[in-house]
Amino acid sequence: MSKIDSYSMMIVGKYLMTSDDYRRIIRVNSKFRDLLDKYRYNPHRDLKLFHNIETQVLYSKVDKIKEGMYKYIVVYDIDYKQYLEFPEFIRNKMEFRNLKLTEMNILEYSTLINHIGTLGTQLKTIHEQITPLSMKTYIIPDKVNSIEMNTFNSSELLRKVIFPSSLTSIGNYAFKKCPQLTAVDLPENLLVIGNEAFSKSIQKITIPNKVKRIGARCFEGCLLESFELPISVYELGRGCFEYNTRLTKVILSPYIRSIPPKCFLECISLQNIVIPEGIASIENKAFFHCGLKSLILPFSITSIALDAFDSSSTTKLVQRNKNIIQYPVSLFEAILFDNSSTQCNDIHYTKQDGNFIESDLFNKVSIIEEQSFINSDINSINLPSSLKEIKQFAFYNCSKLTSISIPTSVTLIETYAFVKTPLLDLKIPFHLKENLSEFDPSTCEFANIFLIN
Repeated sequence: MSKIDSYSMMIVGKYLMTSDDYRRIIRVNSKFRDLLDKYRYNPHRDLKLFHNIETQVLYSKVDKIKEGMYKYIVVYDIDYKQYLEFPEFIRNKMEFRNLKLTEMNILEYSTLINHIGTLGTQLKTIHEQITPLSMKTYIIPDKVNSIEMNTFNSSELLRKVIFPSSLTSIGNYAFKKCPQLTAVDLPENLLVIGNEAFSKSIQKITIPNKVKRIGARCFEGCLLESFELPISVYELGRGCFEYNTRLTKVILSPYIRSIPPKCFLECISLQNIVIPEGIASIENKAFFHCGLKSLILPFSITSIALDAFDSSSTTKLVQRNKNIIQYPVSLFEAILFDNSSTQCNDIHYTKQDGNFIESDLFNKVSIIEEQSFINSDINSINLPSSLKEIKQFAFYNCSKLTSISIPTSVTLIETYAFVKTPLLDLKIPFHLKENLSEFDPSTCEFANIFLIN
C-alpha cells in the first residue's frame, strides 16, 4: 500500500462494492484518510461517504436526489414517461445513459404532448391529431438513448422520423409496418439496429460510421437500390437483405466474419457486390435465387455452405490468389468454380445437385450428403472412385434402384443410408461388412451380396 498514491486509490475505489469497502480503505493508511473527500462524484450510492461531490450518480430508482448538484447522471434504465416525472429544474441538469422511448410512451402520446411547454425544444412534433397511428412526423426527444421494441410498429401514416444525436440503439420491430416511411436519416452515434427494425417501404437509408450490429431481416423486402456498410459493422443478422428485388450493388464491411444465412436471398437484381478481405465464410442460402453473374471471393474465405447458391444460379465464382479450393463445396458450386485455373479438392454431392450427376466433376465427389437421393427414381448409379462417405438417408426409398457397387475408397456408410431401397445386387468392400446393417433387411432380404477387396 505504501507505493499506491491517493490518485491511484481513487481509481481503485470506482470498483469497490460496499460502503464498508470504502471505510476500510481510509483506515489502511493515514494518507488515505481524506480520500473520500477528494471525489467530485459518488462512485457508490451511499452519499454519506462523499462530502464534496458536485455530480451525483443515480444508480437505481430508489436513490434520493441530493439538491444543489451541478450535474446528475442516471445510469439505470428509464423510459421517457419516467423522465418527465423528474422536476424540470433537476431534469435540465441530468445526463441519461439508458433513456428509452417505448411503445407505451407512444400510446400515451396525448399525455406527453402536454409537457411541450415545459420541455421547450426537447420535444417537438408536427401532427394533425394526437394519436399514435395518425402521426406523420415524429421528432424523437433529445437525450433518448434507445428506441425500444415495437415503438412505432404499425404507424401507418408515419412519413418522417428525426432522431437525436444521443440515440445509440433501435430495437426489434421498431419501425416495422410503417408503409409510408420511405427514407431514414440515422444519427451519427447509433450503435445497434435490431431485428426487422424497418418497414419494407424503405427506399433510402445511410448507416452511420459507428454502427456495430445490424439485426436479422432488418431490411427484408425493402426497396433499396444500393447499400454500403461502414467498416464499423462486425455483425449482420440472417436474412438481412432478403427479398430486396431492386438491390443492384452492395459493399460489405471487412470486419464481418461471415455472410449470414439468406442474407441476399431473392435479390434478383443484384449485379455487383464487394466482399472484402477478412470475411471467412458464406452461410446457407446466402445467395439463393440471386442475380449475380460473377462473384470474386477474397483469399480469406475458408468456408462456403453447400447450399449457399441455388442450382439455377449462373454466378461464376473466382477466389483471389487461390488455385486449389480445399474447403468443402457442393457439386454445383464446384461447377460454378470450374475453370482452367481452379481445382476443388473436396466436392460433396447434395440433394440440389440432381441435375448435374452427368457432370465430369461427379467423378471427383468425396461425400454424398444426407438425403441426396431421397425418393429418387434413379435405377442405376456409378459411384466415383473418389467417394469416401455416404451420409444417412442418402439413398432412402430409391424404389427403382436394384443394384449398386460401393467403391473400396468408401470408409463410412451412415445409419439408414439405404433404407427402403430394394437392392438385389450389392457389392461392398470387405472392410465395410459391418455396415451391412445399414441396408434395410426388409427390402434387401434376397439381395446377392458380394464382398470385394
